[in-house]
Amino acid sequence: MIARAMRALHIRLIPDTHQGAAGKETNTPAHVIFAAAAFAQPYNRRRTFAAVAGAQAPDLSLYVMAATALYVLRLPPYYVFESPLSYWDNAAHAGLIAPIEMSLSLLFCAVLMRRFPSWRSRFLIGCQTLVQLAPVFFWAFVFAQNVG
Repeated sequence: MIARAMRALHIRLIPDTHQGAAGKETNTPAHVIFAAAAFAQPYNRRRTFAAVAGAQAPDLSLYVMAATALYVLRLPPYYVFESPLSYWDNAAHAGLIAPIEMSLSLLFCAVLMRRFPSWRSRFLIGCQTLVQLAPVFFWAFVFAQNVG
């Protein structure tokens, strides 16, 4: 239910002017993977938790600010920043950026698998890898159904 509300809020905030290959999702899985690769350490739960929690801050702050603007302050939907580079907007080089982002995410997941020896840590890293890869498989399935 929360994810559905977040998607609805995000779609409402961003006008449908771009035809991105992967839709208009935030990229929290990659944020978590990049932050964990940079800061997480085995047997240092506080540091690892801080890295993972901090990685979610950009998207969480987006939704808190947007919800406040839309539902508390009753401001009309707005769009503040349009990046010249994007992993989902083909007009902003998504064909180049998305594969680089995905490749780095998978590389960092492999680094994390080597860094964290416990089966529980590796299981969680594997789950995060699947969450990062899920949109690729989803959209491949959607587009494969439309071909023919």
